[in-house]
Amino acid sequence: MKTLKMRSRLPRPEPMTSEQQRASNRLNAAKSSGPRSSAGRRRASGNSYRHGLAASLPSIGEQTQRVEELACEIAGDTANPVVLQHARAAAQAELDLGLLLSRRATILGSSLRARTAEQKAAIAQELRDRIWPLLPKRDPIAPLVDSVYPFEQAAQAHERLESSAHIGKIVLVVDGLT
Repeated sequence: MKTLKMRSRLPRPEPMTSEQQRASNRLNAAKSSGPRSSAGRRRASGNSYRHGLAASLPSIGEQTQRVEELACEIAGDTANPVVLQHARAAAQAELDLGLLLSRRATILGSSLRARTAEQKAAIAQELRDRIWPLLPKRDPIAPLVDSVYPFEQAAQAHERLESSAHIGKIVLVVDGLT
């Protein structure tokens, strides 16, 4: 059976014990049969929880089932395998919390999944009545476009993107598509 060795990216701290002390500890641990008293066994049984080593992770089957259920909700009533595959990818999305924290971003979530069709219709109507009127009518919300390139100049567009000199979107236009 293969074991997965995980290595931390952090530098390893200097050991607090000598090599002789570590060798002695290993020898004693190999001889030990664990705590003998019931109080000692109770205390040792909680060590993994106290040190953050215990986690309740879903089984692969449970996780796969939840991803599939969410993917079906995302995809809707379609049987298109491409749409379903993209929905599965969305359902399994991962989030870089370090990046999120470094940008001081906020995650807000909401789900209409458990709502009835009537409740969803009422929410949509309230959105139309109360929120949409607040959006600008003369100056609609639109993306900021920095520059537009024909498809043949994709390399130049990419150079502009890599330079980080742009403010807004860089658009590639393909002839014949609108």
